[in-house]
Amino acid sequence: MPFSQIYLSLSRPGFTHSTAPKDAKHRRKMFRKLLPLVAQDRTNNADNAHKTRMEKVAKDNGGEVDDADESDSGDDIEIDEKMFM
Repeated sequence: MPFSQIYLSLSRPGFTHSTAPKDAKHRRKMFRKLLPLVAQDRTNNADNAHKTRMEKVAKDNGGEVDDADESDSGDDIEIDEKMFM
């Protein structure tokens, strides 16, 4: 159901999901299940994603990447993967 929630939340203004305790528990379980997958995906794809973003920025800026774009890359931030487990 999480994909349907994302679709619905993006498809109409003011979307809210159920606040029933069992639904909230289900969302927490799904969130915890997805965190390691997101962390692994970021680990596996961070370099390529950064390269792709910088290529797009350069294309949008007429072939140049200015210092502000490069410094905002997040490369200087260390991620503690335990946060995602």
